[in-house]
Amino acid sequence: MKLPRKQAIVVQDAIERWKQDGVIPEAQAATLAATIDVQYFDWRKLAKYSFWIALFSIVSSVSAALSDRWLMDILERLFATPPIARCFLLAAAAAGLGRSHARALAARGAKVVVNDFGGDVHGTGGSSEPAERVAEEIRQAGGDAISHGASVTNPDQIAHMVDGTLAKWGRIDILINNAGILRDASFPKSSLQDFRTVIDVHLLGSVICSQAVWPHMKAVGFGRILMTTSTSGIYGNFGQANYGAAKTGVIGLMNVLQIEGARNDIRVNALCPSAATRM
Repeated sequence: MKLPRKQAIVVQDAIERWKQDGVIPEAQAATLAATIDVQYFDWRKLAKYSFWIALFSIVSSVSAALSDRWLMDILERLFATPPIARCFLLAAAAAGLGRSHARALAARGAKVVVNDFGGDVHGTGGSSEPAERVAEEIRQAGGDAISHGASVTNPDQIAHMVDGTLAKWGRIDILINNAGILRDASFPKSSLQDFRTVIDVHLLGSVICSQAVWPHMKAVGFGRILMTTSTSGIYGNFGQANYGAAKTGVIGLMNVLQIEGARNDIRVNALCPSAATRM
């Protein structure tokens, strides 16, 4: 097909950048460049390499998502100011990404409330020990942290945690909603009770925690709330109808809260990580 001169030059420049950035090998860049002239461009040949370009982007994104430096860069942009001297409340921070969040934030000088119900990945059991273990790790490293074993599905327990945090530090600047469980099963085999339980933790848990800190954030005219969503909700994943529905609901909650919170400088965002860690 015909391609105007200016567009051909733009495409050539893009291929050169891909080569320099390592997105595509030099040999493939040369092959792509050879398909271009000022008048004609074979888009089918370029499309042949789109899979490798997309794969590189995905691998790069996943690698970055597991980096604490990446996390801190994102948080600093979202929160407008560095988290130093800020008070963070992390829901579900005893393992996996939550633990990584807590340790990275504490290393930057943040005061951290490590919350975790202490149940297994299916949401059964419960113990305050996992949250206290992470808080102790932070304190041993010179950080400032306390723990609380509240369940995000229990408004009274969350209110107790928020009141205790305000009594100790006088502020809650940032909430990270990270609580989650799994009840995986194909859709015909998934019980309604499992659906309700998963939605209670992921979606209603985010509602309960956000409502608990919202009045304080509104009163001081500052707040940051970070939701944790999932590719299972955005793109789908076999056997995770309940999980995907709950995680997509979190996105809807975020979209509404960021509108309602704008006048009081309460900003609400979401992370959609892809990781292979314990929840």
